[in-house]
Amino acid sequence: MKVSIWDIKASREDGMVVNFDIIVPINITNEKVVSTYANDYLKKSFSNYFIMISNRCSFCQIESRSPKVVGQIHNTGYYIDGIETYNT
Repeated sequence: MKVSIWDIKASREDGMVVNFDIIVPINITNEKVVSTYANDYLKKSFSNYFIMISNRCSFCQIESRSPKVVGQIHNTGYYIDGIETYNT
């Protein structure tokens, strides 16, 4: 499966920051769609984050993905990877 990887950085008023990648099918190129996925993930996993898309790796190709990743992409449209949280 060919995918596009979007680097997401979100922060709260108290200085807490979360950084993660959203992996989506290569045909999803609309930043608003990715932002919706990121907000969906943040609402489920964190509270009171404000999202900002900080960088995008345009059409990164990944030749093989694990069945878990491919299954998650088929179920939700995206996969979250590389989650980091820290205070600024």
